[in-house]
Amino acid sequence: MAGESSWCYYDFDPENGKKFGKIYSFNAIHDPRGLSPENFSIPTLNDFLQLIDFLEKENKGEGFKNWIKKYLRLSKRDKLTAGTKLKSDQHWVKWFDVKDENWYDGNGNNNSGFSALPGGYLSDKFKYIGEICSFWCNTGIQEDKTTFEICGAYGGFTNIEVHPNFCGSYVRCLKK
Repeated sequence: MAGESSWCYYDFDPENGKKFGKIYSFNAIHDPRGLSPENFSIPTLNDFLQLIDFLEKENKGEGFKNWIKKYLRLSKRDKLTAGTKLKSDQHWVKWFDVKDENWYDGNGNNNSGFSALPGGYLSDKFKYIGEICSFWCNTGIQEDKTTFEICGAYGGFTNIEVHPNFCGSYVRCLKK
């Protein structure tokens, strides 16, 4: 997306835009004219981490770092994760767990009201529609930007990724 339009629809298809919204370039979130409306901002990585921590504390009052250590030791993925609470209740693909050989519904329950839709993202090509929702953070590691991802596979875990500046992700604005 470098040097090109500041946004596009997944597969350049306006029908995908109606369902998932626009995928924004790295430059769009740093445009001096501003991408977010007045009194809103693009969340920082810390904003997303606080959101995850808050939602995970609802699980058992233990916070994200302690919870994820326990979660990774579980053989069955039946805990209610922050990702499940953030995900919309539609459009996510079903997934197969090779450990217990069962199919699981990829949809979330949207208990948080966040309504994350699985619009994928853009890197060298459009990827993972139906499986991943990727949002830009207004902070980065080195010169690359960080994205916050909600993944449909494996029950809705959340992930922090570093994407090169030429990639495209969605934007969710935070009220100041």
